[in-house]
Amino acid sequence: MAVATLAKASICSWRLATTDTGPPKHSAVARMARRLATPAGRALFRRRAIMVEPVFGQAKQRLGPHLATRGMPAVSTEWKLITASHNLRKLITHRGLVWA
Repeated sequence: MAVATLAKASICSWRLATTDTGPPKHSAVARMARRLATPAGRALFRRRAIMVEPVFGQAKQRLGPHLATRGMPAVSTEWKLITASHNLRKLITHRGLVWA
């Protein structure tokens, strides 16, 4: 079992919980580690953090860290409602309207 730890900003390293030599060569984790090892990959990951991560942080700040429903269909519907309201809020804010 491998556990992700943050060694430096935007670089993921692996601390092994067993005697394994790391994640399997073709696993998604290994592909991501190889991608982050390049300067272009690090730049892309930094860009993603600026564009995507604030949505999750703002949703957690407004609604709390947990969703109110259980089960994939219900959670999927709840998340779509959360993201739709987030996008409407952005649209209203950027159009210069007052958010009540």
